[in-house]
Amino acid sequence: MPSNFMDLLFAPADPIANPIISTDDCDVRGILGVVSWGILACRPAEAFPSAALARRVHIPTASVIKCLLNLCAYCLEHEHDELIFKADKDARLVSYVDSSWANDPETHRSWFGYSLMWCGAVFAWRAKLEPCVALSSRDAEAIAAVFAARSIITYLILLSELGFTQQLPLDLHVDNKATVDGAHMSRVHKDSRHQAMRLRWLQEIVRNNIVNIRHIATGDNIADIFTKNLPSRLHQHFRAILMGHATIAIALTVAYGT
Repeated sequence: MPSNFMDLLFAPADPIANPIISTDDCDVRGILGVVSWGILACRPAEAFPSAALARRVHIPTASVIKCLLNLCAYCLEHEHDELIFKADKDARLVSYVDSSWANDPETHRSWFGYSLMWCGAVFAWRAKLEPCVALSSRDAEAIAAVFAARSIITYLILLSELGFTQQLPLDLHVDNKATVDGAHMSRVHKDSRHQAMRLRWLQEIVRNNIVNIRHIATGDNIADIFTKNLPSRLHQHFRAILMGHATIAIALTVAYGT
């Protein structure tokens, strides 16, 4: 996506500079609906721009349409890409979650996303605007971690019913150390009292050895791709891991030269 994706998406309508385009000229909702089906099925790395566009199609300005067509062009350019899973009966479910902070210009809410990796690729993912305004990046990450942990439990049940037993606890990687510390505490910090129920729930599933919330460096957190428009090289780096086209070690070498 263009580096100024969010600026284009939220550019105010203007009869001259940024006119609203009629449905007869461009069926924005219809086009996005078609491309979103493909993204939901097998294009995890494109989930954020698709979700962000879905929140702006009610104002189909020329700049919104430019972003939409750019997304369509990217998907068509990579139409033959496949999710590559590697058979492994002992594969462990490993998850990553991330949140931005107040990067929605309209509501000042934060975008969050998570990915559930299994057998070498992602098989469940989500990019979504959080349901409330977070007062700090710690709170935004805690909200995201709750959504991710709930999804982990859901898919843990599914995998168990299919005969793929998972050894508990399952790892959930978060790049916010305050959130990790809060999940492993037995109390709620006074500055997080308004998030008490979420934190208490996280503490409970950690204490019961269902999920182990672990800290990971921001540069290694592949869920970052679900929360913002990343630079091209970093986007390709995380996309390769999600799609199963590269192991984490190989992708890190390509991205950072380490």
